[in-house]
Amino acid sequence: MRTLLVLALLVPSLALAEKAAPAAKPEPAAKPAPAAKPAPTPKQQQVRKLLQLTGAGQIGLQVVNNLIESFKQARSDVPSTFWDDFKKEINADELVDLVVPIYEKHLSDEDLAGAIAFYESPAGKHFTEALPAVTQESMAAGQEWGRAVAQRAIEKLKAAEEKKK
Repeated sequence: MRTLLVLALLVPSLALAEKAAPAAKPEPAAKPAPAAKPAPTPKQQQVRKLLQLTGAGQIGLQVVNNLIESFKQARSDVPSTFWDDFKKEINADELVDLVVPIYEKHLSDEDLAGAIAFYESPAGKHFTEALPAVTQESMAAGQEWGRAVAQRAIEKLKAAEEKKK
């Protein structure tokens, strides 16, 4: 679920970046000073604790890096410096800031307490340790599945075109 959320947030950004990549590289603009953040509420603190325990930010970075590698392979005409610069712009804390309100909206205080208790347990810690490998292997399986589905669809399309002739 967390991986799907990360993908939903990041894939559109990567797609836009891919379209922009061949253009001339603009001079980097000076970053404005960050605005002071209001103090987090107790519930926001709980959400952040849950995200920290689950390694959500790091999993998000893993997913983004895997997607970037896929884009690099698909778009070998894009200079590697573009992808290096793109990676430098990625900040797990920004992603966490984006999803905290989503978790806050959909999970009660009791849900958060229960999830935190699980992720602090030995089983939860093991789950978190295994998650990066599970994510990577799942993404590879998903890519293979996607290729197979696409190939079947192409074959059906070709067969339908042949019948029309």
